[in-house]
Amino acid sequence: MTDVPMMSLNQSDGGQSAASRHFRLSLQAVVARLLHTLASDAETTQINSNYPFLTGYQAQLQAAEPQLLNSWERAQWWEARAMAYTQEATAHLPLAALAHENSLSRLALRVLLAAGLVEEDIRFGALFATLQDPLPARRPCIGLLGWLVGDTQQEIWPACRTLLEQGLVVADNRSEPRAEWVLRVPAPLWDAIRGTAATDLHLPNLHWLSPDGFPTLDDLILPQTLHAQIENLPALMGSNTIGALVLRGMRGTGRRTVIGSVARALGYGILLAEQAKPDDERWFLLGSLATLTHAIPVLRLDPGPGETLELPALRGYTGPVGITLGRSGGLGGPLVEQALTLVLPPPDPDARRRFWARADVPFDNGALDEVVEHFLLTGGHIQQAAALSLTYAQLDGRQQVEGQDVQRSTRALNRQALETLATHLDTAQGWSDLVVGETV
Repeated sequence: MTDVPMMSLNQSDGGQSAASRHFRLSLQAVVARLLHTLASDAETTQINSNYPFLTGYQAQLQAAEPQLLNSWERAQWWEARAMAYTQEATAHLPLAALAHENSLSRLALRVLLAAGLVEEDIRFGALFATLQDPLPARRPCIGLLGWLVGDTQQEIWPACRTLLEQGLVVADNRSEPRAEWVLRVPAPLWDAIRGTAATDLHLPNLHWLSPDGFPTLDDLILPQTLHAQIENLPALMGSNTIGALVLRGMRGTGRRTVIGSVARALGYGILLAEQAKPDDERWFLLGSLATLTHAIPVLRLDPGPGETLELPALRGYTGPVGITLGRSGGLGGPLVEQALTLVLPPPDPDARRRFWARADVPFDNGALDEVVEHFLLTGGHIQQAAALSLTYAQLDGRQQVEGQDVQRSTRALNRQALETLATHLDTAQGWSDLVVGETV
């Protein structure tokens, strides 16, 4: 482990993204504040000698600072530098977006970053354990954070309460006195805060999808009237006139694709949560992760007939959400108070023909007409069946697809879907295998 593991502050470093550079500047400001506190307390002289890695941080900071600054002026200089970078940047900055979405004060930001210091350098854990002895935790408690990075003109608890309410930090020992609550930042949030690319994040059963993976609104294959309505959605969702877009329809009708295309038009990706429930971890993290990754959260839900799902608002996110549903069940709760519901119908013959054409399948003469007429597939199913149909044709030594190839591919796909829902049983070998009463 190196003495100074933090990244270079060189703004021209091509190896760092703008998000990563902003995170590093903000983290340096917190370290500068921490070093100022330790330098201001005569009792910490021995601590500084016991933890020489702090000297390495001090040297790195001083190498970039103006000369003749005292420790307090250094801390203020770093914080001003981080704020200036926030104001000048044009790229998405996860930490800045999170602060804006949650109305975080500068103190709350310092607490958040200080709570995560141990994730960047484990040696801070040993320092925290010493400073808050006899509390055995290697993560900082609220009382210690108030001393290290707090503000004499502002109490620490309101800042911590905001972070806790928004799920940005977690206190696992809430039975202890509040000053001894040990704060930790959930690992997925910290990874996103530090500027890790969304495609590289390890998310808890969540899937981030790039806007480039969805068609433009013009390229969507939909009925004309519905298509015109959907082209107006970006303006309505961007202005928060619509808080939730609920798309109903059977599987494969393009519900997720439509939401992804709308998100693309707004300049966002989507963060997909399959069957997320308000009481599971994904729900607590979904909103903040969407803010950090510049995405619109999308919920795939499947309530049963007569069932109504109550959906609370997402933490750390106030923008629009997307929800996909089948034809049954209902929704309620704060998340859908400003919801617009649209129904995506199965594609008509003309739409099916366009889906097959987009899949670029080489059909035999007349085969496409037969397939369009007899195989009532959705756009999603056509996309799945296209490559498999060509494979079946090539297995028979042909380079063009016939109706029988499409039939075989759809049967294979249906079989795969069925096997996820039911256990396959071997067929009976004779009448003796039947389990029935003697009278039968």
